[in-house]
Amino acid sequence: MRTLKVLGLAAVLVLALGAFVVRKGGGPKAFARRVLSYGASRQRFAARQDEAPFGLLAASQVGYAPAMVKQFTSPQGFASFRVLDEGTGAVVMTGGPPVRTLRVEGLGPFTEVAIGDFSRLDRPGRYRLVTDRGLTSHPFAVGPDVFDGPLRAVQRGFYFQRAFTAIDAAHAQGPWVRASDAAKAPPGVRKGWHDAGDFSVYSASLNTALYWMLEAQNDFAPTADNTGIPESGNGVPDLLDEARWGLEWLLSVQDASGGFRNTTCQEDYGPYGTNSPDTVPPYRNGEVGTIATARAVGSLAYASTVFRRYDSAFADARFTHNQHIATRFRQ
Repeated sequence: MRTLKVLGLAAVLVLALGAFVVRKGGGPKAFARRVLSYGASRQRFAARQDEAPFGLLAASQVGYAPAMVKQFTSPQGFASFRVLDEGTGAVVMTGGPPVRTLRVEGLGPFTEVAIGDFSRLDRPGRYRLVTDRGLTSHPFAVGPDVFDGPLRAVQRGFYFQRAFTAIDAAHAQGPWVRASDAAKAPPGVRKGWHDAGDFSVYSASLNTALYWMLEAQNDFAPTADNTGIPESGNGVPDLLDEARWGLEWLLSVQDASGGFRNTTCQEDYGPYGTNSPDTVPPYRNGEVGTIATARAVGSLAYASTVFRRYDSAFADARFTHNQHIATRFRQ
């Protein structure tokens, strides 16, 4: 009987919270998202540390590769510092005064920071910095793989911004899912990445992202094909798979004249925090323009050289043909 009473009260509480959320706006989907994110919110709250503003040494929380330059900043001057092993507390390195100072703005009462250098530390491990004045840093890592996790997170961030598709639980690897918004796209428009603020897809930001993706592939030739996006495991580096998602949008917004549109956009939005890809009105085509066309031609030309190694048919049949048409438009 007691169990039934508890379950009954829980049900009433859930219904009451649901009704409150609906009255506040967002409806049942918003309520479900809040319920699913409750555990993560509790974890963040439990891990919170109250700290005095600018009261710590600033060391990279991403970490440092063993051979790279390693520096930290301090809101105060110092005569010396130590590097401590985070696990044992042992001193693994000592350093002297700042190698330089830097004038800064926006750090409250501080107008200058001191920069210390500990590049001599090349042994992989987890460490903490302490100055002779008692200031300390958060723990940080030194190792050959410190950038692997952040790089994967940044790359997967594009998956969550994908436009005109569903974000499913299997690839989201968490509660950040949504239904497809493909029906809201103008006829023939596909893919691209939603803007971070208003869900429109913009030529300027998309081509900038494409440039750096293609540049990274060209310079470093990453081979990772297992970052958890839908295309993972297809034999093509996931970075190029994600770049192709942006290129497909470019190809879909080329006008019959040969020029490219500058956006797939929204004109009206609700109050901040109330918009989501499945609640905004249908999108409309942006204008065809010379600048947007020039951007697209540059991206397609670069992509044709980078993709040829992995998909020569895609590079030749799609990119080269569209470049010729767009060049005629510009002329």
